Amino acid sequence: MTSYRKDNLLRLRKYMTEVLLDQLPMLSPMLRGLEEMNMMQDPGNVTTQNAFIVQTMPEIRERIMKGKNWPEICKYQLENQFSDDGKGAKKDMERMMSLYTSEVFEDFMEDPKC
Repeated sequence: MTSYRKDNLLRLRKYMTEVLLDQLPMLSPMLRGLEEMNMMQDPGNVTTQNAFIVQTMPEIRERIMKGKNWPEICKYQLENQFSDDGKGAKKDMERMMSLYTSEVFEDFMEDPKC
């Protein structure tokens, strides 16, 4: 609950008069709840400590980077993943079309049967 919501709810207290509570006694617990909310500390001001500590570990990065031929990996990625030859894109589009023109989807196009 934010302090904005809390303040809006606490504005209801001014309408909870004794006459109203005599006429509608089921509102008494609501008034009590509003009074308790008024005494509660604002959750936005409470600082909590996190049990987890995030720390960068340069040793892990060094082990990952060690022994790799990065220019060769980059060249392979450029040729195979980021190529503009059109053949790969066409092949990918054909695979996607086969997904959407599958006979499985034709079963869903028929009227439902009970």
